[in-house]
Amino acid sequence: MAEAFIDGDQLVLVDHTARELSRTTTEASLESGLRAAFESHGYDWYGRADPREAAFIPWVDRDAHCGADDHALLRARQRALTDRRTGEAATLRDELSARGIVVRDRGGAQQIRLLGE
Repeated sequence: MAEAFIDGDQLVLVDHTARELSRTTTEASLESGLRAAFESHGYDWYGRADPREAAFIPWVDRDAHCGADDHALLRARQRALTDRRTGEAATLRDELSARGIVVRDRGGAQQIRLLGE
């Protein structure tokens, strides 16, 4: 793990390659304690600012940013979210991450960030 920050109501942990390791719900009241804990162990803390915010783009089915298999996973994840199958959606997010695609949700839509770009 290299850095941590809060994104909305989620604590996000990121490795040295900019891959998300974890995205879990947290309480806003814990922010100062989280910051102190991470900084005391030498991790970069970005507070409520995602250092890669500008790299996220809206996912558009079948656009050129992703391959056919990636779009299939993103479609399946969208269905899982719509059906409130959060465990399946999390598993699909992990599969996408392994393929070099970081995904997050904004306003009912998925946003993606491609690793290495």
